[in-house]
Amino acid sequence: MESRISIALDLHDVVAAWVPAIIELFGWPQRMTGRVWDWYDDGWSEQEWQDWFKSETYAIFLANLDVIHGAYDGLPKLSRKYDVSILTAAPKEGVGFVTTYNWVYRSGKLPLSITPERMPLIVVGSSEEKQQYLGENAYKFDWLIDDMGATIDSPEAQGVNRMCFSAPWNFSAKNATARVKNWSEIMKFFFAPGPQVTAGPERSKWLTLHSTPEVVR
Repeated sequence: MESRISIALDLHDVVAAWVPAIIELFGWPQRMTGRVWDWYDDGWSEQEWQDWFKSETYAIFLANLDVIHGAYDGLPKLSRKYDVSILTAAPKEGVGFVTTYNWVYRSGKLPLSITPERMPLIVVGSSEEKQQYLGENAYKFDWLIDDMGATIDSPEAQGVNRMCFSAPWNFSAKNATARVKNWSEIMKFFFAPGPQVTAGPERSKWLTLHSTPEVVR
C-alpha cells in the first residue's frame, strides 16, 4: 500500500492569527525582522517579554486567537487527502500547553472533525527546539508549512519540502520549496493535478529502507 504524503503544519500565523492579535494588543513594533517577537525591543526587557509568555494573561490571549481566513474550511479537506500534523513552537507544559490544546480541539474555533487522532498536535517549545525536532524527525514528514523564515531556512529543515506562508517577517527566506500567500493557494497547490506534491527527501529514503519487498509467487 502506497504511503500518503505527510504534512507538518505550523499553528500560529498559518492557522491561528497570532501576530494580528499581538498588533491589536500592543500596536505595531518599531521594526519587523525575521523574528516575529520584536515587540520587546519597544520598551520591554527580554525578561519581561519571556515572563509574559508564561503568564495567565498570555493563556487568555492564546485562547481568543481568531482562525486565519480559509483554514477552517481547508483543514478538513487537507486531512482527508494527506496525513496532517500540527507542529507548533508553543509551551510544552502548564497553562500554555493546555490552552493551545484546547484551542485546537475543544474551543470550537476549528471543525469538530479535527481530532487528536485525525490531526495530532506536536508541541515542541521554542523555535530552536522546533528546528531541532525537524532535523531529528525529517523522515516523518514530506512537507512543512510554516511562516517563520528562520525555520524555513534552517539546516535542520532541509530534509523536508518547505512551503513558506508569506508574511512581512519572512520575505528574506531563501530556501522555500514553494511560497503561498493564503489558504486558497495552499489548497490549489495540494489539490492541483501534477507532480508538485512530491515526497520529502529524508522520508523518501526512510520509506525505501523500510519498505517490505514484494513477494514473488
